[in-house]
Amino acid sequence: IGFYMDEYDASGNWISGKYLYTKQSSDDEQVTLSYTPTSANVVTASIQIIAIAGASNIAYIDEVRLLKI
Repeated sequence: IGFYMDEYDASGNWISGKYLYTKQSSDDEQVTLSYTPTSANVVTASIQIIAIAGASNIAYIDEVRLLKI
């Protein structure tokens, strides 16, 4: 699965996006990702969790938090 961050301006228009992390193994693990906006125009951001189409794997995600630090 992949974790992708979308960035939006003050009007809600999409500005940019980037992959933050891809998990390819079946190991259990806790993942902490850092994110820095690509420009000062970014007002909000959202994260997409992407699964590979046609994959027969099952993934369980217990918790996702976006924290402004």
